[in-house]
Amino acid sequence: MTAPNGSQAVEAGHLPPQNVEAEQRVLGALLLDGGVVASVMEVLRPEHFYRMSHRAIYEAMLDLFDRTEPVDILTLVDSLRKMGKLDVAGGPEYVATLADDVSSAKRAVTYAKLVRNAAILRNLIHTSGAIAERAFSTSEDVDGLVDDAERAILEIASERYHQNIGSMRDIIKTTFPYLEELYERKELVTGVPTGFNDFDRMTAGLQAGELTIAAGRPSMG
Repeated sequence: MTAPNGSQAVEAGHLPPQNVEAEQRVLGALLLDGGVVASVMEVLRPEHFYRMSHRAIYEAMLDLFDRTEPVDILTLVDSLRKMGKLDVAGGPEYVATLADDVSSAKRAVTYAKLVRNAAILRNLIHTSGAIAERAFSTSEDVDGLVDDAERAILEIASERYHQNIGSMRDIIKTTFPYLEELYERKELVTGVPTGFNDFDRMTAGLQAGELTIAAGRPSMG
């Protein structure tokens, strides 16, 4: 259910945890510098936003980023219009005001974490309520309920962590020059040699960021 102001519905008579100002700040930061979109993406997903208008705006930003188009007010408004979500986002006027209170994009990730943390709290409240409701039912299998409750809480806990995911074009920019350099060197060992010729031939040397484990079965010499 959606509240009249475009926010998620109030649960159990209480306003769910939220940080609307942080939502506005992170969107404003992205408008100031589209280059921080990749860093914010590692922390924030569209469903983390409390206000549906902000969620629509963020989704449009991600769409622009995926299409390697600049993220600014003009492109954002045009993208929202094409997606049929400009009215949901509050119109061009609201979109234009998002960057007014943000002087720098340096704290974009910090704002994103505040938004995500509020979303985690909302999810925790919702999940805890569902667990409590099931616990009141005497027909529930206790072991199954405990397992489901543990699984649900662990899924929420995993929201606090994220993997560093890079876009393919950024990876290619750094990888191709490195591959060309290795090709020009015409060397078998591209990493750090160990002095063990057979080992170096199989591994091409020790590579940065790579874990190499040498193992053997008993009595193999």
